[in-house]
Amino acid sequence: MEPDEVNFYGGFDKMSCVLNDIGKEFGNETWLNASVIFRQGAVIILDIKDIIVAYLTGEKDRTNQLPGLFTQIMEIMTEGFILLER
Repeated sequence: MEPDEVNFYGGFDKMSCVLNDIGKEFGNETWLNASVIFRQGAVIILDIKDIIVAYLTGEKDRTNQLPGLFTQIMEIMTEGFILLER
């Protein structure tokens, strides 16, 4: 990581960590599975952040990838929260 680089995961990293910890503590496989799903969201949010920063700094315009990435986030959130409702 460069000195002024910021890793932003949109809270997905925190959700994943909490679900993983309490899933292990209480032996809840559903929470552990949801943890894995939300961890995938963290990676995609990082990609979104990188695309936006690259665009704003004039480095590269890959903003055409954003709609697909946001769709993936929507799918991850839907899958994760449906799993938690069980």
